[in-house]
Amino acid sequence: MIRNIAVEFAACALSMLAACSCTDPATGFAIVVDPQSYREAKAEIDGYSDLVKGRGLYPYLIIDRWGHPDSIRSRLMQLAADRRHPIEGCVLIGDIPVVMVRDAQHMTTALKLAQF
Repeated sequence: MIRNIAVEFAACALSMLAACSCTDPATGFAIVVDPQSYREAKAEIDGYSDLVKGRGLYPYLIIDRWGHPDSIRSRLMQLAADRRHPIEGCVLIGDIPVVMVRDAQHMTTALKLAQF
């Protein structure tokens, strides 16, 4: 009797694992890279994308040439608003323009200093 329960429990656990691995991931993860960096590190970036997919996230590989950070921001906002796989994070690889905000201590939650 106990052996039958253990076998049924194991079969149930295996079927749940199989169902989880076959379902579509709920959230995504953006990998933003410039064309030259992607050409030079294609195997590594594709491997990272596979790793992200193995962790249960839908990888968005974004390869483009940008002149200013606002275009990257708008693309990431589009992906965040996506109903099927909204992104929960991103990684920037290569020559990607990043906004440099100075004197923005008031925007943080952990550091509240008076600006001199």
